[in-house]
Amino acid sequence: SHNNKNLLGEIIDELDKAVKMFSKENKREVFCQAEQELKKKVSGLSGAKFDHFRIDKKLMRNLNKYNERHVKTCKPADEGQDEILLHAFLKNLLGCVKSAYSQVK
Repeated sequence: SHNNKNLLGEIIDELDKAVKMFSKENKREVFCQAEQELKKKVSGLSGAKFDHFRIDKKLMRNLNKYNERHVKTCKPADEGQDEILLHAFLKNLLGCVKSAYSQVK
């Protein structure tokens, strides 16, 4: 219905703004925290879907190299953790709302 489409459209606009605000945050810090989080929580998990996150695989090796070059001081992952989670959450939510929006006739 038309009302739903308007409502969803407005939600998308607002979420877009929120996501962009987070995207402007220091990406290097996010990379560095992401590496720590992945090392701590994902690298050791077994199962094919976690293979890419093993420390000896390209993703983690390259993340590590990038961080060594660019990040002078990296806060422990837990300090800024909410920001990363919130950003990811907002992006997921935005994706879901967009797909709902595209289905409204």
